[in-house]
Amino acid sequence: MKKSLPAWGESRQRREKNNMKKLTERQKIEKRLKELDDENEDFQKAMPEWSREMRFGN
Repeated sequence: MKKSLPAWGESRQRREKNNMKKLTERQKIEKRLKELDDENEDFQKAMPEWSREMRFGN
């Protein structure tokens, strides 16, 4: 028995939709990482020199 194929373009649309979903997930993650990176940078700037030396022991 032959399995009936979906209408032409249907699976393609589904695939594109899934790709878009993955893309937005990735964008969300990248955005969050960038926010964290910026926060870390601000913290580094705000941190006085002596505490940095204490942390890294130079």
